[in-house]
Amino acid sequence: ITNMICNLPRDKDRTMCLADITIGPYKGQHSSAAECQAKMLEADKDVDYFLFTASNALVCFVINDLEVKMVFWINRCMYMTQTADSGLKPMAEYMLKLMSGYPGLSQDIILRQLCAEYRDDTTEKVAEWE
Repeated sequence: ITNMICNLPRDKDRTMCLADITIGPYKGQHSSAAECQAKMLEADKDVDYFLFTASNALVCFVINDLEVKMVFWINRCMYMTQTADSGLKPMAEYMLKLMSGYPGLSQDIILRQLCAEYRDDTTEKVAEWE
């Protein structure tokens, strides 16, 4: 994590520019759903994660607090670019806490999406952490 933070892109005045952070290269095999998520995130840097309702309507998950956004992005990047579980639990927990009550979303719908994107045991991994 320290190397990741030290190597974050910076503006001319040496401040970090979150919009320049990329997902990074995948390590290992990922589902087509995870690859689609990564492509959408690369295309729209203002969105922190794309969720889908049961009717497949797109919901853009956006974090307004810069410090929280940075921590979320670090966890997201760690999980999306590694084959280990690093980053999954805090990323999933944060989205579940904020978005399970959103119209068209629920804890089950969000967990099903994460299972489709990553692994079938995502629900169990998140439950262990809670």
